[in-house]
Amino acid sequence: MGIEPLVRRGVLVGGEEPTMVLNVVEMYDIANAKWSTLPPMPTARHAEVVATVGNTVYCIGGANRPTHEGPIATVEALDFM
Repeated sequence: MGIEPLVRRGVLVGGEEPTMVLNVVEMYDIANAKWSTLPPMPTARHAEVVATVGNTVYCIGGANRPTHEGPIATVEALDFM
């Protein structure tokens, strides 16, 4: 799971449960204290690196198995204009 701040918002991406890896994308609106579920990422991943450039959140690498095996060599860009 990774979380990255945007202006007045936080974006949570990916994660894992005991038997599965998640492709979730959720946003927390600080001003309204509310979570919203956004469309999922194409690739389920956890233990990724997450970074923001402008209004784009990048999900880099990670793993696709709860055992930390199955490294992912892709980058996803989530645009929040």
